[in-house]
Amino acid sequence: MNTEQETGEKPNISIKNLDITYNYENDSEEVKAARDINLDIKNGEIVSLVGESGSGKSTIGSSILNLLPKDTLTRGKIQLDGKNLLELPENDIREIRGKDISKIFQDPMGRLNPLMTVEQHFIELLNEHTDFGKEKAIEKSIDALNDVGIPPNRFEDYPHEFSGGMRQRIMIALALVLNPRILIADEATTSLDVVVQSQILNLLRDVTEKYNTSILNITHNLGVVAEISDRVVVLYGGKVVEKGSAEEIFHKPKHPYTKGLINSVIGLDTEELEWVEGTPPDLVNPPSGCPFHPRCPQVMEKCKKQFPEQTGFNDSHKTWCHLYES
Repeated sequence: MNTEQETGEKPNISIKNLDITYNYENDSEEVKAARDINLDIKNGEIVSLVGESGSGKSTIGSSILNLLPKDTLTRGKIQLDGKNLLELPENDIREIRGKDISKIFQDPMGRLNPLMTVEQHFIELLNEHTDFGKEKAIEKSIDALNDVGIPPNRFEDYPHEFSGGMRQRIMIALALVLNPRILIADEATTSLDVVVQSQILNLLRDVTEKYNTSILNITHNLGVVAEISDRVVVLYGGKVVEKGSAEEIFHKPKHPYTKGLINSVIGLDTEELEWVEGTPPDLVNPPSGCPFHPRCPQVMEKCKKQFPEQTGFNDSHKTWCHLYES
């Protein structure tokens, strides 16, 4: 979808014709992790990428911050303020990380230094990206912690002194302290229980409303997608097969793969989306045509030969499926 063209609003970040191929050292095989990805994200919008393991969703998120393995081959554009992030030198990307674009990871204990207090985490981050004095840095940090429901008297505590949900709140506060324009949440609630998960999702929604922050939400959990998303992008085998508003995807799904997901138990939190019969495609030798055709209950001969053209049902809802071609 060309957000700027269709709404008149300039997208916060724009991904154009993105191809990502993993080239593993000492291995001649190439993994085609993402192919021809196009996506615009507006200010204050929550866009969810959903799909099975290996669908390309985390790869796309990592590419935005140039966090892919060094031998990865990328083509296309990821544009922020007219700059292609894929072409920027590491020093420039490092400046953007945390300041303009932040990421929340699945495992906060793996990202928080157990030998540093919460205060030290914030001061280190702010010293790297700002010229704040200590007093202003502390004030800014406490404000961020208040926003996520952590009282100031916990500022000097260590990560192990917090529950899993509270540690994830700290990660969100760290991601927001510099008021980034874009927040990437990669399976940010997967390890949390249902109650805490709901609290974190409400918090992320509040963040978009308060700061007009864009969120790219990466998840396999359809319950999370339904609860938080403005728009949804469905990925299969490294390709976008459908995208639309959350209402369109959940109530009027078009692609057979999307229908298979939606017809499953919403909110089932498993590591794989196993309820669609069959297994995900081999990304070293992906199927010809539509990558879903070996599993599709409505497969036609042309599905095996060529990837379908885009079919649009309105400005936002689009699918790539031969069933809807005129």
